[in-house]
Amino acid sequence: MTPVWPTIERFLAEHGAAVLVTLAESAGSSPREVGARMVVRPDGRFSGTIGGGALEWLALAEAQQMMASSGKTAAFRRLNKALGPELGQCCGGRVVVTLERFEGRDLDKVVPLAAAERSGRFLTVSEPGQPMRRSLATGTPGGPGYAKLPDGRIAERFGPSATPLYLFGAGHVGQSLVLALAPLPFAVTWIDPRPASFPSHVPGNVTCRTGTDPVRALEAAPAGAFVAVMTHSHALDLDLAAAALLARRFAYVGVIGSASKRARFADAIVAAADQLQDRPEGSRHVVFITDGVETPSGKIDKLQAIKRLAAARATVHIISYTEFVLQKDAKKNPPFETGQLPTSHDPISNNDPTMPPGQTRSPTYGVTVRFDPAMRRQRKAYEADVKKSQQVLGALADETGGRIYLPKAGDEMIAQAREAAREIGSEYVVTYRPKRPLALARKGEYRRIEVASRRVGLTLRSRRGYVVPSQP
Repeated sequence: MTPVWPTIERFLAEHGAAVLVTLAESAGSSPREVGARMVVRPDGRFSGTIGGGALEWLALAEAQQMMASSGKTAAFRRLNKALGPELGQCCGGRVVVTLERFEGRDLDKVVPLAAAERSGRFLTVSEPGQPMRRSLATGTPGGPGYAKLPDGRIAERFGPSATPLYLFGAGHVGQSLVLALAPLPFAVTWIDPRPASFPSHVPGNVTCRTGTDPVRALEAAPAGAFVAVMTHSHALDLDLAAAALLARRFAYVGVIGSASKRARFADAIVAAADQLQDRPEGSRHVVFITDGVETPSGKIDKLQAIKRLAAARATVHIISYTEFVLQKDAKKNPPFETGQLPTSHDPISNNDPTMPPGQTRSPTYGVTVRFDPAMRRQRKAYEADVKKSQQVLGALADETGGRIYLPKAGDEMIAQAREAAREIGSEYVVTYRPKRPLALARKGEYRRIEVASRRVGLTLRSRRGYVVPSQP
């Protein structure tokens, strides 16, 4: 984010004048959010942006005119524009833009505001139409950059607005990520229980913290923060990710993946089955969000894990993102290109002494086809594993009375997750007396059942069978 008041201070010192342009109000779609600003100097150069396009060009022209006619025009102006009808912008909304002219004599008012912005984020309050009478105000600096108060005054927030990001893990991946985040508007809280893992120098937007319980550090994270998990321990990664997701107040939760973590899919199934054993019938539900492709090295194979889950008599819903991942974007990565062929394919053109290297008098055009046999084989093998996995997981969901969802886009995945939640909320428990007593069942015996409705038009879904529970 471009600093506002330090830039105005510099423009006044170097050029004698400046205009602060602020997107003060918006209705409908607009190119930037309320509070977006730019600072213009007399020669038309500027710092910051209110979104570009015709609106920004108009604001630049108005700002230059205000500085060129100093003393003849007011130091404050408002532009109220409909972006579509008046400016031809596709946004289509209506915006109010304010323009404030500053001159050399205003420097004493600008200096304290510039100093405040260098110290961090701050809040000012001013009377309507009298922006130069800003006063520093107490209160939270969070919220929109420009807002009208109930008493008609204008509250404005200045300074860097950094998104809080809680980064767990100071290994080599965490250290690389911290460097990548250094120039970006993030306030990074870097957490690792090993003090020696932190480098001797860190970027200015990073605060290092240690402690024996990183999971508790999440309690101090504000709502809307980003959470990135990449610790030295798979178990700790799982605890942190689970705690962050259960909190339901973070804008982003991510965990770094690996083949060994992926192999824990079967282990997670077994853990779910064990935890569900003590739950009452009708409240045993499992939702898997996975591609289901098994990676070797797990403690237990997937087939055994699925049998354990079936024995727990849980209803299983599967949200598989394989179709989403396998969507091909031909525009982004087309398999062929058309255009002029390089001269190297033609020895005669390539050796023409009258032309510079790489040029020819008779260009040849053609089609270049990219073909990577190894990559194609790898993709086909993965697609085969995906289809096999979908069949296994689909059978599991169908057998337990659940469903398998195969979304092809992010919004479709979210909608289907909501649908799975509705399915869980509308489940009923139906009991029956078996013809053959359960006491006569063999150990681990699987009995098939069929539930049908006599009411026309009523659709129901039920499990296809169950494992007879062991008798005490």
